[in-house]
Amino acid sequence: MKKIIAGALLSSPMLAMAHPGHESISVTQGVLAGALHPLMGLDHLLAFAALGVLLFRLTSKQAGLIGGGFIALLALGFYGAQSGVLSFASNTVESLIMLSVVLSLGVVMASRFIGHHKSALLLTAFAVFHGMAHGVEVPATASAHGFAAGFLVSSAMLMLVARTLTLGIAAKVVNKPHAL
Repeated sequence: MKKIIAGALLSSPMLAMAHPGHESISVTQGVLAGALHPLMGLDHLLAFAALGVLLFRLTSKQAGLIGGGFIALLALGFYGAQSGVLSFASNTVESLIMLSVVLSLGVVMASRFIGHHKSALLLTAFAVFHGMAHGVEVPATASAHGFAAGFLVSSAMLMLVARTLTLGIAAKVVNKPHAL
């Protein structure tokens, strides 16, 4: 009798999984996938390097506001694509992302003529396209909200690291910050 009860208790979790509705949609998997995504793509690294160079030229308060705006527009694009409100054909969004990376490098080079604030704001506008692209790329086994959380936090960290590295390099090269 003890063996029957033990067997029934051990198999009860499998009985609960016998009906649909228990698919693995993991928040943890989503956060991990979202956090790793910006670190693995050259487009992300180039975009954040360009933004970091421009944010370096602004005060900390200005950089924080523009950086926060970038993250907010990433989230807007992400959730807009998730809800179907913002949508383009997949190849159109990818083309816009590639164009934005190329334009980002051009904007950095022209920032002395355009102005650092305007340049940083222009790069921030590109964030919507990046968010849209990633709003439709969430892995099937991951939570979209978890992916968004990981993606946005990782993106913010990359932006901070890019600005900090640029400040550090400028301090070493010129021996004083903000003189580059």
